[in-house]
Order: sequence, then C-alpha cells, then structure tokens
Amino acid sequence: MEEARWGLLKLAGYPYPTPPLSFAQGYEGCSKSFPVVSQAALLTPFSRSKNKLISPLISTWDPVAGTLLKPSNNGLPAPGLETNAPAQQMSKTSDSSQAGWSCSTCGSDRLEAVFELPDTPVLVCMLWPDRDSARDCPRGDISLRFCAGCGLIENHEFDPGRVVYGEGYENALHFSEVFQGYMRDLARQVVDDHDLRDRRVAEIGCGDGEFLRELCRAGAAEGLGFDPSYPPGLPETIDGGRVRVRREFFAPVSGSLDADAVVCRHVLEHVPAPRKFLEDVRAALPPGERPPVVFEVPNTRYMLESVSIWDVMYEHRTYFTRGSLARAFAAAGFDVTEAGDTYEGIFTLVTAQPAGDGSGSIEIPVDTPEEIAAGVATFREQSSARLEFWRDRLERCRLEGSKVALWGAGARGVGFLNIADPQGTVEVAIDLNTRKHGLHVAGTGQVVRPPEYLKDFKPDMVIITNPVYREEIRKDLNEMGLDPEIILA
Repeated sequence: MEEARWGLLKLAGYPYPTPPLSFAQGYEGCSKSFPVVSQAALLTPFSRSKNKLISPLISTWDPVAGTLLKPSNNGLPAPGLETNAPAQQMSKTSDSSQAGWSCSTCGSDRLEAVFELPDTPVLVCMLWPDRDSARDCPRGDISLRFCAGCGLIENHEFDPGRVVYGEGYENALHFSEVFQGYMRDLARQVVDDHDLRDRRVAEIGCGDGEFLRELCRAGAAEGLGFDPSYPPGLPETIDGGRVRVRREFFAPVSGSLDADAVVCRHVLEHVPAPRKFLEDVRAALPPGERPPVVFEVPNTRYMLESVSIWDVMYEHRTYFTRGSLARAFAAAGFDVTEAGDTYEGIFTLVTAQPAGDGSGSIEIPVDTPEEIAAGVATFREQSSARLEFWRDRLERCRLEGSKVALWGAGARGVGFLNIADPQGTVEVAIDLNTRKHGLHVAGTGQVVRPPEYLKDFKPDMVIITNPVYREEIRKDLNEMGLDPEIILA
C-alpha cells in the first residue's frame, strides 16, 4: 500500500506554489488522504432526513449577524454568549478584538481564550534522522480562540509560512488493522447512504488514491481524485481505468468537480480560510445539480470533553464540531443534511448539498455554540490539572527507575511527549508503521521502534493516546509475552 501523500489545494486565480509544499502563497490548503483502512462497530448512526431523525424546521444561518434568519430547534447560537471559566495554566484571556483577530467562518470578533501552547513543533508528524535535528525542529506558538458566534475554534497565531511539508512527513494510519477496517466500512457507508453504486465519486486531496479505490470496491463505478502530490511513480489511471487521479488542484470553475458525490477527508482543518474553501467547492460543482458533499474532520467535541490536550497541534488551523462545521457549510451556501461522529467519536462526518438559492441551511439537530462553550470551559478548567498529573506521574516513574514506552508515534503521541514529557522519561516510541522505524520524533527526539523492540526493553508501563487501539495493543503485547501497565493519556 502506497504512502499517504500531501499536497496543496489551490484555488484558481492564485499563483501555483513550487516545492517544497507550503501554505505561504495566498489562500492555500493542504490535502491529505489516509490509505484504505475499520470496524462497523466504530461507525455511529447519523442524523438523516430520510430516516426522519431531523428537526421539523429548517433554519438559515446568517454568518455576518451570527444568528438565525428563520426559527429552528437546531439550537444555533444566541448572540452575546460568554463563558466565565477562569483561565488556567497555558490558558489566558485576552481582548481578541484589540489583537485584530476575527473568526474565519462568521467574521465575529467575540473570541474567547481556550488554550495557549508556546514553542511547539509545527509538524508533529515530521520525522527526523537523528535526535539533535528532531529537537531543533521548526516551532511555532498556538493560541486557540473560541468563537461565540458560530462555535469554531482556531489557532490565531497560525503562520502558514511555517507549515512546509516535505520528505520525512509520515502520517499513514493503515498499518493498524483496526483503522483498515474502519476505512473499509466508511467507504461502504458512503456508497450505500448516497446511492453511489455504479456512479462517479470525486475526492479532493486524494493522496495516493486509496480511499477512492475503496469506494470503487464498495460499488462506485468510477473515482476521480485531485492531488498535486500524487506520487509520480504511480500511473494516473489505475484499477482498469476505474480510478483516475489528476496531479493538480481542483479549480472553482463550474463543473470541474463533475461527479455524483464529492469526498474530502482530513483536509479542511489545515486550511487557513475554511469558508472560502467551501465556497470554492460549491462553485466547482456541476451547475444546477446537488450532489452530496462529504467532509470528515477530527471531532473537537471529543477533544474538549475528554480534555485531550494532545489533540492540539500546530498543523490544525481550525477545530470543528458537528455544529461548527455545519454552520461553516451553511455560511458557504450549502444545505446540511447529515452529521455524525465516527471512529468511536474521534472523527466527525458532515454531508451537505449546494443550496438551490445560495442561502444555506441546517436541516438536522447539531450542537450549539452554547454547548461547545460548555466543553471549552471544561477543557480550560481541567487542562492544567491533566498536564500536572502526567508530569507528576512521569517524574515518579523516573525516580523509581520504571521503564516507560509510548505506543503510537502519531500526532497525538508526539504531542503528548512534547507537552507532558519534556524531560524524556519516556525512552522509546513504538509504532506499527515501518516507514517510521529508526527515525526520531519531532521536538523530543525519541527514536521510533517496531513493537518487537519491547521484547528486550521489557517496559513497566506503556502509554497510549488513542483508546480505539487499546485492545489491539494489548493483544500484540500479550503475544510477545509482555504484560505491562497500559494507561491512556
């Protein structure tokens, strides 16, 4: 299975970038696709209009006024929302309006501090050849702000010029059988839910085209992908002509996304101007047609409610919940028809269609800015305590001479090492991804080893950062004759 690749999603009218890939030129996004990969039990039900699991009233969201134009029980925001939770360590209050900050989706300057993380690696999935280069990796500051108008959370210190993807960036998850199963089931769900058998599907940011291939295996007749970083060694037409990939950016020209459905996974959170990006997707759809547009992003409600500070990373400019993503779609002229959380709540999937009159609406119940604000308050109040717990726990391990390993050298794992373990009590990072082995994680410099390394290392504790993989990891450890404490960070 080929490596998941990254590339920029550029809009027509802006200059095309030259390598190395960067966000620096005008409005740009970065496209990422995970290779095929999950178990049906990990897919949770959606709210679907065809199943009548919807609000009986349809609302239209005014992104400028930050309020509803039509009555609804979708629970969209009330103006003037505030939270009164005190700021904690690494969380501070500030006057965002004085700083010149405003929400990239609704334009509101009613922004509240959520979390501060200075001097953090800008690319947590970039691997380095040695410890010194890993510790000297490029860094930036994170200043998360919550928009009381629409519920979006953004890093307002994000500098697109710092985010340069190149050789050594590795984010593939398909080495896990659990994730492989999830991706297979997701492809089947998308095909079945939107009646895509024997039809054409387009994917923005398709990487190496693996998810498109999975969609075709699930019944789609043809897949069309857009990604300028599609591996040069791969043919542009694969699987007997059923899948075609264009090494280019999709353009916001009517009909350029000529398909019966459009998919975009784990791209939008990297885009500096998400509303503009969605507007350009709408402009590129066939004129007069309303194909489903399916977006998947990390679920910020999960991050907030589980106080997963390791989910905060510089690459992510924006942090969406079902509600804030739905409101972004509505502001861009889409009718939102489905929304649900997948992968045990870790991801969010939203489906929308272009509104006939250009005035977007939300046709299903979604979380309100008030509900998101409650999660923000929990995160803000508890993040320092969680960090202190882990730093104390790791210090005790160091003093007791305990041998500690981290399993999972992905974004969360690297975030944990940089935030909770700057002293390096965790001696080694374990990962199934063979392309990471022998390289060093950004910021702290631990070397990445295969699971078999633990046979001789004999850890007393194995730290994991994703609960989905707990049983898979426990099984692998037991098969090696190991029974360390497994603890979720």
